[in-house]
Amino acid sequence: MIKSSLKKIYLLIICMSLVCCKKNNEIKEDFFKNLFTDLVQNGEYQKVGNYFSSHAKINLDGKLLNYEEFVKRVQWMQKRDMKVDFKQAIISGNKAASFHYSTIKDGDASSTFKVFAWMELKNGKVINFEHIALKIEGNAPQSVVNDF
Repeated sequence: MIKSSLKKIYLLIICMSLVCCKKNNEIKEDFFKNLFTDLVQNGEYQKVGNYFSSHAKINLDGKLLNYEEFVKRVQWMQKRDMKVDFKQAIISGNKAASFHYSTIKDGDASSTFKVFAWMELKNGKVINFEHIALKIEGNAPQSVVNDF
C-alpha cells in the first residue's frame, strides 16, 4: 500500500514538473504579437533579448544571422516606417508560424511584402527563427528587406 502511494506521488510530481516545463516553452499569442510589434514595427532593438536567445539560429530570407547581426537588423528597421498586418498565425506548443504583411516606407520608396515567419521557443526565448518576405507591390526594391 505504501509503495503504491509513493509511486503515485512520484508520478504526480513528474507529471507536474512536465506541465510546468511545457508551459514555459509554449508560445502565447501576446508573446508572438509583442515580438513583431516591438521588433519589426517599432524597431526596438534594445528588446531583442526579451524575445531571442543569444544563441538563436536566425534565417532572414536565406541569410543566416547571428544574434549581434540580428540586433543591427532591428536597429535598421527602427529607421524605417514599418507596419505589420497579421492575417493568420498558428501557434502550437513551442512553435508558431505566421502569415502577415509588412509595409515599409523608406524615403520616397514604399512597398508591401507578404511575409511568412516560423519560430521555435525554448525557456521563454526564440531559439529558431525563419523568415521569408516577398514584395507584392510598391517601388522599394526586394533587397530593402535583406540589406541593412
